[in-house]
Amino acid sequence: MNCGDVVHRSTLDPVLRMEQQGVTPQGLALILAIFAYLFAKPGVLQGAIDYYILDKFQRLTNTKAYTKDNLRLGKKLATGGFGTVFKADLTDDEDPNDVRPVIVKKAKEFGEAEVWMNERLMRAAPQYFAEFITAFEDGEQRNAPQRGPEPLWLVWQYEGDYTLYDLMQKKEWPYNLEPFLFGRELNLPKSPERRWLSLRTVMKQVVEGLRACHSTGIVHRDVKPQNVIVCGEDKCAKMIDLGAAADLRVGINYVPNEFLLDPRYAPPEQYIMSTQTPRAPPPPVAAMLSPILWQLNNPDRFDMYSVGVLLLQMAMPALRTDSALINFRRKLETCKYDLKEWRRQMERRAGREYAEGFAMLDLDGGAPWNLLCSLMQAAPRKRLSASAAAAHPALGGGLSGALNSALWRLGDAADKALGGETWLQGGLSGTKRTGGLTEAQLTDELGPDFLQLPIPRNASATISWWQVRQAAFNRALQGKKARMQKQAASNLDDISDLATKTMRDGKRKLPKILSWSRTN
Repeated sequence: MNCGDVVHRSTLDPVLRMEQQGVTPQGLALILAIFAYLFAKPGVLQGAIDYYILDKFQRLTNTKAYTKDNLRLGKKLATGGFGTVFKADLTDDEDPNDVRPVIVKKAKEFGEAEVWMNERLMRAAPQYFAEFITAFEDGEQRNAPQRGPEPLWLVWQYEGDYTLYDLMQKKEWPYNLEPFLFGRELNLPKSPERRWLSLRTVMKQVVEGLRACHSTGIVHRDVKPQNVIVCGEDKCAKMIDLGAAADLRVGINYVPNEFLLDPRYAPPEQYIMSTQTPRAPPPPVAAMLSPILWQLNNPDRFDMYSVGVLLLQMAMPALRTDSALINFRRKLETCKYDLKEWRRQMERRAGREYAEGFAMLDLDGGAPWNLLCSLMQAAPRKRLSASAAAAHPALGGGLSGALNSALWRLGDAADKALGGETWLQGGLSGTKRTGGLTEAQLTDELGPDFLQLPIPRNASATISWWQVRQAAFNRALQGKKARMQKQAASNLDDISDLATKTMRDGKRKLPKILSWSRTN
């Protein structure tokens, strides 16, 4: 207070006087906590940028609109419960000479969700997944009365003829991987070390792909050799078939009490999150809650168990048939999912049959075997994440691997800051085992014990997104038609001008022709 020549100052605390300046420790801690939460898996801030900016920008800048008329269907490659896959040629209306080989899927179910996953991963990690080109509705059925959803056509760049499963069935495995991965057959004696070189390369690429996938909040849910294409042109293994994937950042293709899986490769818990998890709220709310749900359930570890089964199947010749893999699954259950106990029993009863695989897994002081055991833990929280697996010594990790993956591991550090291993368990081990398969034909292979695949009933977020995407596609298609009509009109004008000029020239020459004919 200012009383004449005397100034009186209050002795109250500066906080109470509201005269405090600068950032307090409490404020700094709050800012850091918010920052950590926004970057914790699966990334609230990154998701907002992708959903509200990158997705919209992609639709605005992608002016190419392909339709069924641009496809020349070829050989049918496969038929499953969700659709039919063809090899085809894709033509460009603007350049008829631009013809490229593609893979086309006519999807009966989950088509919209699969488009979402592919477009999202093309923005986030295009090098690890088959190149997705476009998708469109089946125009022939657009005006026809239908009982079910309209089929969608999904188009990918043709990446190669062989999946890991195809090559695995050949006697030359895994040496037949070398031309695809290294561009030539290696000039080395056949040995466990040479076999592991190819398998380690494939494992590294699959793990890196899943690390990119999980960083966007997407869980693949169907990792297996049939869904890894070997691309010789790019010298790498790429993931395919995202029809069963779930985007847990915004809740697309996820229903808590239903699951999509292949029981030959799925982990014991079967569900990626607890069945008590509420249904997905609107995308902004789901994104804000996603780090909490991710910490409670560790859904990315679902895929990592499947990666372990993939590694085991690649290493063991005795496990490369469906029946052998099913028997292995049953045997592992009797061992309470203790892989070391399973190995002891196999070495006693069928030593030579598994000796080749165990010899390779025991290389480098047993690092590959340690990686396998760390991936196939029964408890999800005990399994390695994709980031940790990429930095494992068996895959060339160690100090250099950790440094190279430093940015990716920031998300893991943020997770631990939010609670890490001390958070509540996801309640997965006690969930009810009901459901079915990702492929309808597996029912015949695995017998009547497995039920038919349930279809998620709440796909409003997916359908809403698809309608927005389709509206942008229709605008691009209208622009394409307008350009074609303009070009056709211009061609007609040119033809009309040429015809008029020809008639005019003919009229001028007609008297001369008649005079010449009378003279002769």
